[in-house]
Amino acid sequence: MNVNKFLFFILFLLITSCASMYVKPSIEATLFRQKIPGNAGIIFKTALKLLPLIGYKIEGSNPDAGTITTNPVDMKITPQDCDCGTAFGLPVIKSEGVNAKVYFILGISDNEMTIKAEIQPELKDLMATLSAAGMTVTCVSKGKLEEMFAKKFMDNIKSKAIQMIFK
Repeated sequence: MNVNKFLFFILFLLITSCASMYVKPSIEATLFRQKIPGNAGIIFKTALKLLPLIGYKIEGSNPDAGTITTNPVDMKITPQDCDCGTAFGLPVIKSEGVNAKVYFILGISDNEMTIKAEIQPELKDLMATLSAAGMTVTCVSKGKLEEMFAKKFMDNIKSKAIQMIFK
């Protein structure tokens, strides 16, 4: 009977320690909304032309759904940019300048563009450890990345619009 209790105790410790290996972010993802005058079709076509001009390659687009996804952009992310949860009781992103690949997903509708950042941190040792345990790191943007993207987009749409008309 003591052997069964001991095995149960070891199994209990193993399960509880694995559960605390990674805890998902505590915040919910939200879409950043940017007002843009015009109908969805014109905004969509303009975005397709503008994104490469401002340094974003397009991974995919769906005009019927009004969505555009950029290729990943290499960026440095900080705890102010996103919440990637905790691993082994410590924040996954605890220092300045962690390398990450960031995809921007745009939703285009009449007079508005929504932006969502998908973040994939490059934490090879941690990712390998968590993957071996069947876990993946999820990062949730706090909105700063989307706001910076929207600002760059809006600043350039004004100056590049005339260039795009004559191409």
